[in-house]
This record gives sequence, structure tokens and C-alpha cells, in this order.
Amino acid sequence: MLMVGAIIQSKDLSEALSYWATTGGILIAVVAGLAAYWKYHRDQAQHEWDQARQSYQSFIELAMNYPQFAPGYWTREGTKDAIGSNQYRWFIARFLWACEEILTNRSNDPVWRGSLRITMVEHADYFASPTGRNDNQWYYQSVRDLIEEAILEARGEGGRMPSIAGT
Repeated sequence: MLMVGAIIQSKDLSEALSYWATTGGILIAVVAGLAAYWKYHRDQAQHEWDQARQSYQSFIELAMNYPQFAPGYWTREGTKDAIGSNQYRWFIARFLWACEEILTNRSNDPVWRGSLRITMVEHADYFASPTGRNDNQWYYQSVRDLIEEAILEARGEGGRMPSIAGT
């Protein structure tokens, strides 16, 4: 009889240990899953930031290589020379492509939006021109909205861009 009692007790103990081991394994799996989920989102956010920075850096390098396309180029030179006009339009297209990438990845980041808007304000003479308006219709709505903000800002700052005051 003593032997039967010991077997029953050991069976109860082994079942209890089995249940606790299963519960512990589930808890460890849940914690590991949450950690993996958190790491994935953190890495995704970093990737988006890196992508935005790389895209903007690429445009800045282009701007440094083509200083003739400084703000106001369109008003000063853009319509006088067909080759220069096309080069400038491709230059702006590269900038707007970077804008699309940045706004796709970092749409709610006010720092990025502000940086893009500043550059857009500097080139508002082109964006407000009929050529610029025609070229810009193919970009994402978020880019077109930011262009409109930049044009309004350029017009409203005490004649900062007098060349677009009436466009």
C-alpha cells in the first residue's frame, strides 16, 4: 500500500511539474515574441530614418555638384536656355523623388517636413511657374501639398519671392 501511495504522489508531482514547465515555456515564448516584435519595429523605424537621410543626402550632393541651380535659377536663367532648363527640371525631379521617399517613410516627422519645405520655398519660383505646375502633377499628393505650402509661404513673406507674387 505504501508503494501505491508513493506512485500516486510521484504521478501527481510529475503532472504538476509538467504543467509548470508548459506554463513557463509559454511565458518565455510570449516574452521572446514581444521582444522580437519590439526589435522589428525599432529596426523598421531606423531603416526608414536611414532611407530618408540617404535620399536627402543624395540630393544635397547633387546640389553641391550643380551650384548653378541655386535658389532663383528658374527666374534668372531657367527659361533662357533649353539645355539648362531641362537640367534644372531633372535636378528638381531628383529633389521631388527624395521628397516622395522621405514623406513615404517619415510622413509625420515635422523636422523632415520642415527641411523639405525650406528647400521648396527656395525653388518656389519654379514650382509656381506653369512648367513647374505641369511637371509636379505626377508626384504623390503629399509632395504636391507641401509644394503648395511652400509657394504660399514664399508669396507671403514680405516679397521674399516677388517673382511669384502674381502666379
